[in-house]
Amino acid sequence: MRKTTVNGRLNAGSVRTPGFIEGLLQKDEGYAVFKNIRASPLYWKEKSKSVLAMVRQLGKCTFFITVSAAETKWSELLVSPRESN
Repeated sequence: MRKTTVNGRLNAGSVRTPGFIEGLLQKDEGYAVFKNIRASPLYWKEKSKSVLAMVRQLGKCTFFITVSAAETKWSELLVSPRESN
């Protein structure tokens, strides 16, 4: 497992340091700064690892639900069971 050594210390001053960027590339840490950006592949890779670790420790889930941000746009979800009969 790879560990990063940047640990949030990346700033404009460190990027200006000679050899800093080459060191990031050599240690394969060039994309580690995107770890906390939700839309980045590295963020979702970390979340995937977290879910797989939970499955290993707790076992397979018995109930799974996916919620959409557009759920209020779905008329099927907004109709109560009494109205559909």
